[in-house]
Amino acid sequence: MTNQDLVQRAQSVLFQNYRTQPIALVRGEGCWVFDADGKRYLDFIGGIATVSVGHANPRVREALMEQAKLLWHASNLYV
Repeated sequence: MTNQDLVQRAQSVLFQNYRTQPIALVRGEGCWVFDADGKRYLDFIGGIATVSVGHANPRVREALMEQAKLLWHASNLYV
């Protein structure tokens, strides 16, 4: 799907509670994110302060994959 296709789809099915840009980001690499058409953007805000190590950081990705094999989420509601 193209960037425009994905943006139109999102606008038709997602609640429009925030102002959005007409960009469908499909992947990230370091400080860069890419839309469905392959256009590259510099991520100035790091995924809204959640990705300070960059997108798709290999060390973080491997650690997450190893942890996901053991336990992904734990809640305090089990007691």
